Amino acid sequence: MNTARIATAALAVLAVFSGSAPAQTGAPRRGIFVTPDQLDVAAILAAPPADGSPEAKRELADVHRLQETRQPAQIAHAKADDDEEDMFIFHDVMGERFNAQALPHTALLSAHLHNDESVIGGAAKQKFQRLRPFNFDAAIKPVCKTNDNRKDYGYPSGHALTGYLEALTLIQMVPEKRDAILARADDYGRSRVVCGVHYQGDVDASKTAAYAMMGLMMNHPQFRDELNAARAETRQALELKPIHTLIALTPSEIDPSRLLPPPPADGSPTQEREMIDVEHLLASRSPERFASAKWDAAHEDPSAFRTTLGAAFDLAKLPATARLLAIVVNDQALAASAAKEYFHRKFPVAAAVPTNYTEWTCDAAPRKPDAIPPRSYPSGHTTLGYALGTVLANLVPEKAQAILARAQEYGYSREVCGDHYHSDVEAGHALGTAVGLRLLENAALKTEFEAARAELRAAGLTK
Repeated sequence: MNTARIATAALAVLAVFSGSAPAQTGAPRRGIFVTPDQLDVAAILAAPPADGSPEAKRELADVHRLQETRQPAQIAHAKADDDEEDMFIFHDVMGERFNAQALPHTALLSAHLHNDESVIGGAAKQKFQRLRPFNFDAAIKPVCKTNDNRKDYGYPSGHALTGYLEALTLIQMVPEKRDAILARADDYGRSRVVCGVHYQGDVDASKTAAYAMMGLMMNHPQFRDELNAARAETRQALELKPIHTLIALTPSEIDPSRLLPPPPADGSPTQEREMIDVEHLLASRSPERFASAKWDAAHEDPSAFRTTLGAAFDLAKLPATARLLAIVVNDQALAASAAKEYFHRKFPVAAAVPTNYTEWTCDAAPRKPDAIPPRSYPSGHTTLGYALGTVLANLVPEKAQAILARAQEYGYSREVCGDHYHSDVEAGHALGTAVGLRLLENAALKTEFEAARAELRAAGLTK
């Protein structure tokens, strides 16, 4: 397709969605990547607090406080955010080359995401019918654009839902800037409260809705095609190296909503029991087991199995096996990452926020709890261990029991570290095994498996 034509079309769509072009009339918008038939987002959101309830009063007090304390720079920032509803709100994170004119594929994807926000979020607004702060309390004086329509409801926030959708998409394009992108999305959502046009609860609901929408979008062929085009275009413009994509499996085969149950919710009795188990293990682990857990944490690759398979398991001398296991490592990593983003669970250290947080991790450079993104479920190390273990047990059946025992030990190290709950490790076990089995059944990898088996036989690792 002609690039100039793509750019023109994308910018025209963006202009309509961002409000810089006249509003269109006629048929209502339809979902492009996700439809209301697929996702009734109102059904997964808690109802907003009732007028006059303690929570509603706290949210209103927050808006009043911001109105009384917001500075000119904050107001200018919120107004600028109000004027832009597309992926290019992240230009301050991505740099000057990240703009719609230079990135037509990215602009088109952004416009389609904004469309789906309107369709899915709009339906939820009509169901909940929560008045915006300034329509509920005349003392609230918004500083951003408003209208006289009291039925322009506020729960969830459309701007915030767009921001979070764009952020979740962008981190798949430029994962190197993941934390900064998500922080900017939170900032963008908070601008709606600074404006005086939303409560914080409206913004929080948008975040929940965005994760639910993203889980469905990832399985839509058009979304994947547009994402791939935008990723390649953006990374080239920003002079970033290409990143991994699935090699053997498909997104539907690693769909976390199909493969894993949701983790225990923060504050639930199950999560509280798991936290007690984490704290008990931290207090009772031996120095020797903690040291081996740290070694496992630092070796997130096939070398974790060398002690089990012996010195002959040297991938530098086993190129066919190395090539096959690289595919396993690649596809399981993307499966684990998709699940982590979908379930969005806090790590134990972030949920507990202890004062001695450096003792809760095997990471080489431990971070403060508030700097750790919510990606605890499933355990990525455990997913790797069982994906590799499942494949290696098939390749070297004589040592299958020892290989799978090593995978179990490797996963348990994540609990010994304090980096994961037991349910995170169990989910990694399930996901890694599923990925391994699907790779074993993948017809396109038959030649790769045969070459690896022949090589391992020649090395004396199997018969």
